[in-house]
Amino acid sequence: MKLLIICEYCNNSIELPADGYNHQINFSSAVDGKFKLDHYGVEIKNDVSASLDINFVEDLAKARNTDKVTQILEDRIEENLSIDSKLTELRIDCGKCDNYFILSNL
Repeated sequence: MKLLIICEYCNNSIELPADGYNHQINFSSAVDGKFKLDHYGVEIKNDVSASLDINFVEDLAKARNTDKVTQILEDRIEENLSIDSKLTELRIDCGKCDNYFILSNL
């Protein structure tokens, strides 16, 4: 598969083929200024939930100083949290005329 982007105002265009191995398109390195991802137009929804292991909580409670708490958190916080992120909106701008479109409900 490939992605074809054409600006309807100025006819700026680019064809982005997926690589043959893992079917990915590296947008940032492929567009050469013709189009850009507007980082202000990216919307990501996060859902964070904690499922704290009792040993983790007990170790935090036993910690006697900030350095020990920091060490415990740095070493084990990831295994006690679940973070799900979903890209919901993506804006792509034309590099020539600043026309844009927004992909939504991804």
